[in-house]
Amino acid sequence: AHPDWTVRVMEENGSLSYWLNPGYSKVQDYLVDILNEIISNYDVDGIHLDFFRYPGKDFEDEKYFDYSLNISLEDWRRNNLTNILRKFKSQAKPINPSLKVGVSPIGIRKNLEGAQGWEGFSTVFQDTETWLKEELVDYLAPQIYWDFEKNPKFDVLARDWVDKSYNKNIVLGLAAYRDDVKIELGKMIDFSREIGAAGIAFFRYKNIELNNSNFFNDLIFPSNMVWKNSNDKQKTNEISASYNILSDEDALIFWDEKNNKILNFLNIINYGLCLDNLFS
Repeated sequence: AHPDWTVRVMEENGSLSYWLNPGYSKVQDYLVDILNEIISNYDVDGIHLDFFRYPGKDFEDEKYFDYSLNISLEDWRRNNLTNILRKFKSQAKPINPSLKVGVSPIGIRKNLEGAQGWEGFSTVFQDTETWLKEELVDYLAPQIYWDFEKNPKFDVLARDWVDKSYNKNIVLGLAAYRDDVKIELGKMIDFSREIGAAGIAFFRYKNIELNNSNFFNDLIFPSNMVWKNSNDKQKTNEISASYNILSDEDALIFWDEKNNKILNFLNIINYGLCLDNLFS
């Protein structure tokens, strides 16, 4: 146990939580080691990081802050998160050059007119533009969990994320669990296509599984990541497959007779591993 690696945080609801301190180099290495262990021992296509952030500005980490660095505490915190991604990228590429890496940042990158609130950049220290510019992530799935009408507005935030994609994939996170959002999901999907988003992600599937709206006509794979194409393990322009229907909800797909590979139809889109609550 390493209690010195953690920081106690009092949540707004009065509960107490413990967060790993990203400013401590041993914590950074510990997290990167976990990710490397996963990709070394399991044939995953991707790693998705959730809660990859600080809990807020009130975080007792000053004892690890080197005041001789000539940067602000805020910049140091942002750099701590970014350094974890940098370390992981440098160590993961030799292991699996095809690995896709993504993060779910909070929905407001920086405050905008019509979209103001808890900022990713200044409140929880997510420097998402640097992550994209340095190609530390292949996609982002910002949690834009609001509607079109009230502040913060969905369309303002969605366009901001897509406009600052730096040629990486932006998958818009939609709050399907909220009644005021659920009634606008069709409109949000249309808008995401209009602005050129790489896709949408529902939080969560349970909230739409009984929805009779025909949002999509076909099942598809996640959006292409052309910068990864040269590293892909398999290259093909066409796949011939056969399938057996098992029930109204399940089917088995067969392809590549040589290896007799079988894939559960419903798991096609589960192409990576999601690590939730990374620091808490």
